[in-house]
Amino acid sequence: TGKLLKTIVGHAGSIQSLLLIEKLRIVISGSYDLTIRAWSIETGAYLRLWRGHRGTITCLDHNDTLLISGARDSMVKVWYLKKAMIKRTFHHPRPIISVRLLGDRAAVGTESHHLYLWDVNQGTNLKVFSTVGKVHCVNITPHFIMGGAHNVMYIWSMLSLNESPMFTLPHPGRVLSVQYCYVRCVTGCEDGKIRVWSLVSGDCIKVIRANAKGDSITALFVDLDRLVVNTSSTVISLNFIATTWDYCSQRFSEEKRQSQEEAGGVKRTLKRRCKSAVQLRTHIKNTTANMQCGQTQWAVRRPTGFHKTPKTMTGIMGPDTPHVPPSSPEIPPTSPDIPPTAEDIPPTSEDIPLHLSDSPLSSPRDPENITTTVVETA
Repeated sequence: TGKLLKTIVGHAGSIQSLLLIEKLRIVISGSYDLTIRAWSIETGAYLRLWRGHRGTITCLDHNDTLLISGARDSMVKVWYLKKAMIKRTFHHPRPIISVRLLGDRAAVGTESHHLYLWDVNQGTNLKVFSTVGKVHCVNITPHFIMGGAHNVMYIWSMLSLNESPMFTLPHPGRVLSVQYCYVRCVTGCEDGKIRVWSLVSGDCIKVIRANAKGDSITALFVDLDRLVVNTSSTVISLNFIATTWDYCSQRFSEEKRQSQEEAGGVKRTLKRRCKSAVQLRTHIKNTTANMQCGQTQWAVRRPTGFHKTPKTMTGIMGPDTPHVPPSSPEIPPTSPDIPPTAEDIPPTSEDIPLHLSDSPLSSPRDPENITTTVVETA
């Protein structure tokens, strides 16, 4: 409803950072007075005090058992959440702007144009990432580590921890806040707009204007279908209709569809080519078998009275190869009273194809029964 429920007073200076833990029903505040205090949400009573920083506390975060804080004294301190005791201190060259804790990993953004990744249990530095400006906001997930600097949001992989980022997301101004939600990166910029980015393709899916004034967005909180935005002048709650998230941008889906169609076309082409190759292979195989067998049917012209049944001749005999007639039934001689016709005259060498011009075209019948006509030309 937006109704004010309770006002808590207790710090001696301005409050620079807040952390709400609904599971424990407490709110934790970091102040200009160098202290961190825990308050009851229901009664507003003071519960706990953490003291140890020598500068203004600028950022807070927590996990199930630990509380982490960053301050202007260039130190990051890790505290036990349920008792006012310190566990670890990390020193940095410049003041701390943002911190984020996930399990035993802590991401720290500083004014030195670097983002640091620490192992909380071992107290060792795992990686240092370089940026183009001050790291105003950080976020860490099991798969990504995000850092917002001057006009750019960097996203690195937590699996490989490469120094070069996976995505570099440009903005028109400083990126002051970042949240992770359903393989999406939600950023708040000083131009007063909220941008939703896909971590699959790196595309900007949606741009939302927080208010008509265009105030800078200093903090974001994403909870299911609700987005709470803190600007320099107001706090806004944006409620969205419950829907199923599409993890691919429109361009990525279109490219995927085109690639699938191209793959299907290539598959169909290869299938046709394979079918043609099989047919060609079968044809070559049959032709090779016929050549190895060496049997070719020849239709020989015979004089009148002969049966014009093709006879079999083994091989293609050259001019120097003696002809051996195969065993076949003896053909009766023709009658001498019937002269040969033009159809019965055997072809000359000019009528024979080039590749058979050297063959004598020997007939398997008796050579004495072949009539040859010689024609003289002028």
